[in-house]
Amino acid sequence: MYNEKIKLMALSTMMNKHVKFWAFATDIIQTNGDHNDLHSLEITISTMVLDELNNQVGSINPQVSPQVYVSYILNNEEKEEVNLSFHHSDVIIDKAILMCNKHGLFAAIHLYHGKNLLFYFVRLINYK
Repeated sequence: MYNEKIKLMALSTMMNKHVKFWAFATDIIQTNGDHNDLHSLEITISTMVLDELNNQVGSINPQVSPQVYVSYILNNEEKEEVNLSFHHSDVIIDKAILMCNKHGLFAAIHLYHGKNLLFYFVRLINYK
């Protein structure tokens, strides 16, 4: 029998759908660190976030520069879903940002290695 509790459980299940993306050293577009230090990056992203990014990119005027990005900063709970394989083990993820435009989905990761702040901008997926 269908009731409100079943409806809430179904919504909760739908809202927990996630997609995993990986990036490797060859996917680094820009960094202030060593390309060889980043072995792999795994990011788990909610489909709701991906849908919203996609909707926002779809609403951008075609005449707007391809350098315009839609971005989403991962909160602390979402940052815990970012798995990093890095040459140094004492790295702390400070900030993780998803960036999307008509050409693809990207991630900007800010890391602390000791007192050094490292930045990696990686391609997660190309659209074209």
